[in-house]
Amino acid sequence: MIPGFPVCYSNAERPDNMAAKTFEEFDTDGSGSIETGEIKTALESMGLTPSEGTLKIVVDRCDKNGDGKISQTEFTRLVKVLEEIKGLRQMFDEIDAADVKDGQISVKELVAKSQKFYGREFSDAEAKEMVSAQDLDQDGTLSIDEFLQIMVDRKV
Repeated sequence: MIPGFPVCYSNAERPDNMAAKTFEEFDTDGSGSIETGEIKTALESMGLTPSEGTLKIVVDRCDKNGDGKISQTEFTRLVKVLEEIKGLRQMFDEIDAADVKDGQISVKELVAKSQKFYGREFSDAEAKEMVSAQDLDQDGTLSIDEFLQIMVDRKV
């Protein structure tokens, strides 16, 4: 759950008022837009430690006018993307824990958890192809940024 966005709200708490209040909480410098540093703080408030790659994914998904900032009108998208990233991070952590929890997803771990997360069991060859297609640093595993990029690209 995003801070400031309760699952249930009373009639007095209108969603647009909550969104405006939460926007103001994230816009810590009062500039009227949310910059990368403020997005990082928002992700940290959700228990995530965002890398530069994760921050770039978030901004790319939300910043419709390309100014590198999130305006109040782009904020609704930001809330959705932050929730999505939080869920994907939990998924990453669970796949990573299938063998050795080392902050990387190996082919072996992807095969072990493919049925649960993808609805079918991957062969070693399929998992290896998935990993190598997005393995930007060519280390044979997926980092959180590489994993998020795969999952975000699928949802665009």
